[in-house]
Amino acid sequence: MKTFDLELRVTAFGSIITWKIYLEDATDENQKVTGWQSSPDGYLYKKLPGYQIEDVSLEVFAGCHGITGGTLSCEVFINSTKQVKTVDAKVEDKKYATQSYPI
Repeated sequence: MKTFDLELRVTAFGSIITWKIYLEDATDENQKVTGWQSSPDGYLYKKLPGYQIEDVSLEVFAGCHGITGGTLSCEVFINSTKQVKTVDAKVEDKKYATQSYPI
């Protein structure tokens, strides 16, 4: 089991009506990230200190609905280090955008 501090930052562009972020398994409603807080810099964030996973990589899934052209971007910070790849979802996508981060 791996334990680390995790922070997610979400920014929406265009007309996003609803959106969801899942960790590890997009088919498990218990893995949906909730309780987002607003930042003065205009993004929403969620801090998960001491987050644990059983395998060697963190899977992050993002999806959104809204008006064509809308996008959602999720930045991932592991142990306060910003990861190079973001999870970017588009309204037009029919599947969740996903990104894997080695731990």
